[in-house]
Amino acid sequence: MAQIYLIRASRLEAWLIAFTAAAGGLILLAYLDLDLYALCAVLLLWLLGGHYFHRLAQASDLRLQFLPARAGMALEACGQTHFYNKYKVYPARWFAILKLIDTGNNRTLFLNSARFESDSAWRGFRRELTVMENARAD
Repeated sequence: MAQIYLIRASRLEAWLIAFTAAAGGLILLAYLDLDLYALCAVLLLWLLGGHYFHRLAQASDLRLQFLPARAGMALEACGQTHFYNKYKVYPARWFAILKLIDTGNNRTLFLNSARFESDSAWRGFRRELTVMENARAD
């Protein structure tokens, strides 16, 4: 039976987006002439940063399961399960970007060890992802 991986929302990612939006707004205020357009751009940047912070902070946990028999994955979010037969993986040493592709329902996940329950779950996920990628390449 394939293992189900619990993927939590990343508070670090939420704070990083909020900090980036705040710093970007302050930089715009410092280097642009203070007119209506500059103030609107800064306000828009801060509102977008706040929106993404709130969205990431309130995100529910996801459950990801590899399906080797179907050469795909199942992702459960908010009680609904979606099956993805196509996916792309962009691995790096400290993180992986997983793009799940389905008709009309694409999803991109930025995954790192902080989003998993433990480091061993992260390593198991990376190992199983490598096995799936190697099986797909053969």
